[in-house]
Amino acid sequence: MKPFLTEILACPIDKSFPLDVFIFKWENFPPEVLEFFQNPTLDTITKAFGNTLIHFAEDDDGQVQIGDLIVLGKKPFGEYLNLILEKIKELEVFHDTTNSLLISKLSDILNSVRENVSRASEALKKGTTPKTLLPTIELDLNLLNAYKQRVEIEEGILRCPKCKRWYPIVETIPQMLPDNLRHQKKDLEFLTKWQTPVPIDITREGQPWHL
Repeated sequence: MKPFLTEILACPIDKSFPLDVFIFKWENFPPEVLEFFQNPTLDTITKAFGNTLIHFAEDDDGQVQIGDLIVLGKKPFGEYLNLILEKIKELEVFHDTTNSLLISKLSDILNSVRENVSRASEALKKGTTPKTLLPTIELDLNLLNAYKQRVEIEEGILRCPKCKRWYPIVETIPQMLPDNLRHQKKDLEFLTKWQTPVPIDITREGQPWHL
């Protein structure tokens, strides 16, 4: 499951959104993607993905328009930055339990991305031109796109904060089924398998069943 899916997934029972995400295992990265996350540069972006993940151009009025895999369709630079900051905030529902050094490093990088984009947004309001600001955050924007669109959660749990139902992520697929279509035995086997990193409120009180 790619992280960006949390932007569209809602609880099938009460339609609550967003869902909490608990990550137990990440899918193995291809070597070129691993190299990019370990050594993020514009060169390693091109090697990993064939091109940079953001696209920008000037419109007829000379204004910078920018778009990417997160903000679909090109937007004016200021509007784009505001949307990106919203997308970064959505990552607050993620809880990584893997103890992966790479993901820990990536989380630190994403915090830096948030600060850099916020700083660019403030500078834009004070009159700094998009052409001046874009080179200072281009790598940050590519990192954010790569994280939300190019990595996969292999095993984990989605939890509804309202009704406390939990939904397993199995082999990268979120199992978003209503209660009457779920398999209790398989669900409890999954919960037992990952009992250590699963939050205690899920193992003791999670719905539709718990340990």
